[in-house]
Amino acid sequence: MKKTFLFVLLLGIFNSFTWKASAQITIFAENFDSLNPLVGLISMHPDNAIGGWTSNNTDAQISDGIISYAPDGTCQCENFTYCIRNVWTILGGGTSPLNAISGKSAGISAFDGNDLVSQGQFNYWVEAKTRRWIMHSLDLKGYKEVNLKFKWKCMGDYDADSVYDYGSVHISTNNGASYHSITTGGVNNSGKYYGTDEVQDASINLPAQFYDKNNLILAFKWTSEASQYGGGPTFVIDDIVVTGCPYDGGIISPQTITLESQDSTTLTVSGVVPGASYQWETAPTVFGPWIGIPGATSADYTTPILTVRTYFRCKVYSGTCKPSYQTPAVVNIGSDVVANIALEPVNDTVCAGDEASFAVMANGAEPLSYEWEVSEGNRSAWNKIAGEPYAGYNTNTLSIDSTPESYNGNLYRCVVSNTFGSATSASAKLVVVVNEGIDDAINPYSNNSLLVFPNPVENEVVIKFISDNYEKATLNIYSIDGKLVLNKKIELISGINNINVNLQEIASGNYIVEIRSNAVNYSSKIIKK
Repeated sequence: MKKTFLFVLLLGIFNSFTWKASAQITIFAENFDSLNPLVGLISMHPDNAIGGWTSNNTDAQISDGIISYAPDGTCQCENFTYCIRNVWTILGGGTSPLNAISGKSAGISAFDGNDLVSQGQFNYWVEAKTRRWIMHSLDLKGYKEVNLKFKWKCMGDYDADSVYDYGSVHISTNNGASYHSITTGGVNNSGKYYGTDEVQDASINLPAQFYDKNNLILAFKWTSEASQYGGGPTFVIDDIVVTGCPYDGGIISPQTITLESQDSTTLTVSGVVPGASYQWETAPTVFGPWIGIPGATSADYTTPILTVRTYFRCKVYSGTCKPSYQTPAVVNIGSDVVANIALEPVNDTVCAGDEASFAVMANGAEPLSYEWEVSEGNRSAWNKIAGEPYAGYNTNTLSIDSTPESYNGNLYRCVVSNTFGSATSASAKLVVVVNEGIDDAINPYSNNSLLVFPNPVENEVVIKFISDNYEKATLNIYSIDGKLVLNKKIELISGINNINVNLQEIASGNYIVEIRSNAVNYSSKIIKK
């Protein structure tokens, strides 16, 4: 007998589920209570959308009853059998399992003419094979860590081996031309919703591929495989809530400002989604230590009277969301601020024939000029760089295309200048290895360096280094322009440390990883594919 085999198991799974309150920003919410479609039907046409909701099909699925046709081509059911079945509706009222979840709900219904079938709002004629969708636009631009919650019930049809009639969730990124199935949530985390006439809570963390995307479509789908044994209710949904965290920290403006004398200024964070919380922080250097500023909790911040160069950034967060930051802003004091190095270049190791790069971050009165130099194995002889295979030798980022093996051991530094003086960065070493017999590791491993592998990396990277102490440390990852993109507290052990870091949500590009504690201060480069 169908359904009996799984019924007890499914109820055990559903009843053990607890819906936790979200501390994220609400992006979209729908409870259907204020929507009043004609006879409940949800239109296929965007011009007649019900609260933004449309369906993919409202065609009648003709039963085995006697059908008559009018001159205008419309059809009429002449006996007791349902004439329209498996259509999305918004209806309310009643207390049976075949009625709405609360107030009004959306679900699959059946009609005899313009009248709902007498058995209930969300009953259906199970022999109709179909795929029916209800859809609504969804804008996730500026959000990450997105969660979808909704209430549902659906008996459907299933046995020990197969599921025949069920609900599911989908998202389109191309205006409905195709849909991605959300394969988590539901019964046994299968992405399918069936097996109960009692109201359940669903909570789904959407895949990262939908983060920071607009023009999406959220869809709930009813699948019926023409089985003869299904039962109501059909797929019924209600109380939909989509939440998320700020995708990044936006941009601080102005990024660099020079005050002629002791004074204050106003900084502003822009490009952050509504509903985010702010906490401004200050530091004497771009690397910190960063200290929260009491009361500085809005997008705008007016500094006190400043007497020395000071850096500012803003923590953007919401509840338990991981905070995001932006490239720090610097306020210089005095119009004659000499060029100075804020971020030193780091060693790079590449395979022969691959691209190598070095970057420096500098501050000072604009305009700043950059001049990269090379020492071919001898620190006492530095030469200006010009011509191929070098590029960017007059910018803050030097790159070497198709790095020759003969460049192994070269040292690189950058001289940054402005009207009032110049500063020379520390040197960074280039290691060039031949492809044969090497592994994915890009950084040589020693007692005072990091081993980063694989590098380049797609998702997860392992950072390996030696510490002499058991202590707390901070792992920071910066973009080339000095923006903090990841901050993580770690516990060091005495000896070899292996730290796994997931970079899936970080955009492709070159980054600098830093391990900082009372006893260690390591840095290296990471290339994110």
